[in-house]
Amino acid sequence: MKKYFFKNKLLFTGNIILTLAESILSVMLAFILANFVDAAVEYDMALLYKTCIIFSLYLISVLIVWYSLRIVRASYIRQMLFDLKNDIFSRVINKEIDQFQKGNSASYISTLNNDITILEQDYFKNILTMVALIFSFIIATVAIFKLNFFIAVGVFVISIFLVAIPYFFREKISRAKGSNLSGGERQRISIARALIKGTPILVSDEPTSSLDKKTALSIENSILSIGGLTALVITHNTSEEVPKKYDKIIFVEDGEIVKVGAFDEIFTPASVVLSIVG
Repeated sequence: MKKYFFKNKLLFTGNIILTLAESILSVMLAFILANFVDAAVEYDMALLYKTCIIFSLYLISVLIVWYSLRIVRASYIRQMLFDLKNDIFSRVINKEIDQFQKGNSASYISTLNNDITILEQDYFKNILTMVALIFSFIIATVAIFKLNFFIAVGVFVISIFLVAIPYFFREKISRAKGSNLSGGERQRISIARALIKGTPILVSDEPTSSLDKKTALSIENSILSIGGLTALVITHNTSEEVPKKYDKIIFVEDGEIVKVGAFDEIFTPASVVLSIVG
């Protein structure tokens, strides 16, 4: 993948220059604010007037750089994706028909999902964002040492301390992939991991079977209250509290679908009595 970043040198250089400019401008704001404070404290109208002019020019520069960077970055990413797709499909297009017939044709084919935004969002954009953050960090570090050496040292000492705290006081859950967790704890972690993904469809098989009734009811109510979520739940729970909230229930018995409908349509008083007798 690295070759695609350096394939178009003009767009690459433009992206680096504009990213660097954006980082410098973000740090410059601290110096402008410092001038405003100095002008207010010292009642220096000349400094205030000068700072206002600089601030106006700063806003114009930020707008120009921000807009230019978005255009150049979008063109840069689009060109990288074009080159990537072109390389992938050219391997198939440039093959002769008789070459496919000599062996396994699958060995000549590279697969690329149509959802190309996955590559754009999770790879190219993330790397460019990381580069921008590195530039900002370096420039901000130089700026803070220029503003006040002692404050800069204090900030770095506190930062190192905050990073070190989790390292010294962290607690491992287990070395055996959560084997010391109870069934309920593992189940809650599984539910949380599923919900964090934010997918529009949630499929679960007995999601709260290892939880007490109160906790299970609370979790299921929370899941059903999520807007835009379609929940497909497999359960043996026929209590009235939660199943009544589902739009449709498919009742399966001995591997066959017996009834389809709302809770009141499936679990009539007569059917409950028959299930208890059976």
